[in-house]
Parts: sequence; structure tokens; C-alpha cells
Amino acid sequence: PFPLTPFYDWSIFPIPEGWLQYEVIAGFLLTSTLVWLSLRFKHNPMRAFLAMSVLLTTLPYSHVLPFTVGAAERFFYVPSFFALCLVVHCIRALDIPVLKQKNTLKRIQIATLFWLIPMMAWSSLRHQDWQSQHHITKATTEYFPKSFNAWVAYGDELHKLGNKEDAATAYGNASKASPLPIATLRQVEVLLELGEKEQALQTINRYVETYGLELEQRTSGATSNPLVRDLGRLKELKKELTEP
Repeated sequence: PFPLTPFYDWSIFPIPEGWLQYEVIAGFLLTSTLVWLSLRFKHNPMRAFLAMSVLLTTLPYSHVLPFTVGAAERFFYVPSFFALCLVVHCIRALDIPVLKQKNTLKRIQIATLFWLIPMMAWSSLRHQDWQSQHHITKATTEYFPKSFNAWVAYGDELHKLGNKEDAATAYGNASKASPLPIATLRQVEVLLELGEKEQALQTINRYVETYGLELEQRTSGATSNPLVRDLGRLKELKKELTEP
């Protein structure tokens, strides 16, 4: 699949807003078809097993059953194996004479060869994007510019490499994608490392004016969670920067 991403947040896979969105319709049709096939092939245990296996191995990553990790493409390797086996099994059962002819097999081989060429080019591109952690995070922000996790990871990588100016910019882009304070906190800390105290204070004030009231309401009554901790740290930094 392309483009690959190590992050599966809501900006990359948003929640469908209605029943008529193509993701919902496609999921319903796929699930219904697999259930129908498993019942249709009840007199052929092998095909029924393959159809049901596709459904069962897909369920944990379809947000039908609760699972802590997003639907990464690597989780579909096993379901796709069962799906391809089912297709091959059904084609063989059709017993189509033309498929057994040598000329037909040669055409299939040629078509497969031409199919492999763009796939090799695609793999080369993915290798270029994923040859290092820096390349991964940079490519992800280019393909998914509204991903909070992608920008934070890119900022962390730039900071580790010593590119603090660009790291501050990356954290700033992350703060535009989500009100979570961790990105702003890291941006402020990098700005302070650069000696940009005035800009750091402006960043805190701008964040508090934009999201402060919303986050205070969300953390009301809480004493120990990441939001409370990060907001508390921002307040401490603001106090330090405003004290004479």
C-alpha cells in the first residue's frame, strides 16, 4: 500500500460521519459477501473455511472488535492470504478449458511481468521514504500534513539531530493539528534552548488563549494525567518567563 505510515490517528483514518460514506458501504458489502460465501459454500468445507477465515482475521482490525492499534496494512497480510486462496480455489473449481491452454498461461505470465514493473518502482519509492527514521517521519508529514503524531515524531527526530529551528517549526505544525499540549510544550522547550525567550512566551500565551479554557474544562477534577502534567509544565514555564 501507498503511502505507508507508522501512525494511524484520526487525521489519517477519520471516523465516518454518515452511513452513506464509501468506507461504510465497502465494509458492509465486504462483510456481507464473506458471510454469504461461507453459507453458500457450506457443502464445500474448504471454501467455506477460507471465506470465514478472511472475515475472522479481519474483524480485530475493523474497529468492530475493540483493539488498541489502528488498522495498519501489515495486519492484512493473513486475511489477504485466505482471500487469495479462496479466489484460486474457486477459479480451479470452474474448470475453464481456456485457462489450461499454453497460450493463455503465457499471456498470464506476461501480464504478471508487466504488473511487477510498477510494483518494483513502488517498492523503490517506499524504500526511499523509509530508509531511516528521519526519512520516515519527514515523508509521513508530507503525505499526511494534518497528522499530529507525524509532526511530533518529525520534531523529535529533528531535535535529536540538532536541527532545533526546524524542530520548533514541526512542533508548531503539530499544535495546529490538535489541542494536545505536548507539542506546544516541546516547541517552547526547544525555543528556550535556542534562547528565544520572547517567542517562547508568545507561543505559550497564544496556546492558552486558543485552547486553555477547553483543556481546563476537560481536566477539571483530574490530578494526574498527561494533559494535567503538560498544562502544569506550561504554566510553570510561563511563570518563569514573566517573573522579573
